[in-house]
Amino acid sequence: MKKDKPLEFVQKAGDVVYLPSNWKHATLNLGEAIGVGGQAAYSSAEREKDCLKVLEHNPHDIDGLRGYGLSLAHQGISEPEGGGLGEDGIDKRTKILRKSADQFYKAVSLQPGDPELVLLLGEVLLHLNEIKAARDVAHHALEALNSTYLPNDVPASTLVAARTNIARFMTNTGLHGEAEKLIREVLNDGGIFVEALIVLCTALAGQGKWKDAVFEIDEALKRFPHSSELNDFTKWLRKQK
Repeated sequence: MKKDKPLEFVQKAGDVVYLPSNWKHATLNLGEAIGVGGQAAYSSAEREKDCLKVLEHNPHDIDGLRGYGLSLAHQGISEPEGGGLGEDGIDKRTKILRKSADQFYKAVSLQPGDPELVLLLGEVLLHLNEIKAARDVAHHALEALNSTYLPNDVPASTLVAARTNIARFMTNTGLHGEAEKLIREVLNDGGIFVEALIVLCTALAGQGKWKDAVFEIDEALKRFPHSSELNDFTKWLRKQK
């Protein structure tokens, strides 16, 4: 692939910038600014087609592998379980999801310090009902945050969000105790926010600590009484109890 210098320009008030599909880009606000962005409808088939073009030129392109893996995951999830059995006895859904997992495995091997990639792999493994592998992925994602692969200038807010997502994923795999420990560390280090409180209560409920979960959710509602997400979760939690 020809390596040209990037195009650089200053977008002024009233200017509209159109980025063709798969154009990588970065933006920098020069002072205070308000911008509005949007993305056209992008089907799994279109994403797959575009990503395959990228991977044809560079099989190690991280964004190409991520996009191809996502398009396959969406297709696989939409397939009915057990449908379209092949001669090997494997259904179509499993084959597509397995192919999706392969793309994320490749991407993670190329960029092991990216917890987002690791968790995307984990989500696919959950849909394949490979719980043990998904739990291993959760631990891998947590290790990635402390690895030498991670840049030193990652904002603290990004690390807090990543740790929260890992804890949330842990609850999905049944690692409720580990999720509670991690999310309490997040709440101690990164402040109190709705997403982390919901993960904490989910982890507590998963361990059967209903009294603690209800206490935490009541305290959360005192802090964020107008949060629709928190109120909806509270209704769900009380029904589970």
